[in-house]
Amino acid sequence: MKLLVNTLVIFFMSMSAYASASITADLQSCVSENNDKKRLACFDQLSKSYVNSATNIVKSQTAAKKAVAVSEVAVTIAKPPTNPVKEVKQDIAKKEDIFGAEYKTIQNGLEQLSFTIKSVKKNPYGQRRFTFENGQVWQQKDGTTAGKYSVGSEVTIKRGVLNSFYLKKEGSNRTLKVKRVK
Repeated sequence: MKLLVNTLVIFFMSMSAYASASITADLQSCVSENNDKKRLACFDQLSKSYVNSATNIVKSQTAAKKAVAVSEVAVTIAKPPTNPVKEVKQDIAKKEDIFGAEYKTIQNGLEQLSFTIKSVKKNPYGQRRFTFENGQVWQQKDGTTAGKYSVGSEVTIKRGVLNSFYLKKEGSNRTLKVKRVK
């Protein structure tokens, strides 16, 4: 890759040195013209040819850069999935693993998930810490003491606004504001 870039740089540098010598000779031929109209036409023709050649050089430089970029992208492109159904299931499992912490990595996550409580502990302030069977740990953020949450209970955590989350026990209308700890 570096060899290609270095070769292109050397090529364009040599072209600019050649172009410099060529420009001087062409300008001398236009300056030596005695007829005003012919001299002006010579300069016009000279400027058009150099603008066209400069445009071609810029286009070739851009094409070379694109070729390098395309080759770098081609190296990084992964092969397409062999089993799309398996890939979708793995993608859903990944979303479940990061539910509640995805604001750190992605913007579009799931709206709610259901969990089974493995353990519930209270801190000195009366806030509950829920550990679920999938290993996630969520901490109560508000001071609400209402509701009984026991091991084996099914709960749903629903997304609120501004990255807030609310835990709700199945069959209950009360919610607790929670945050994901682990």
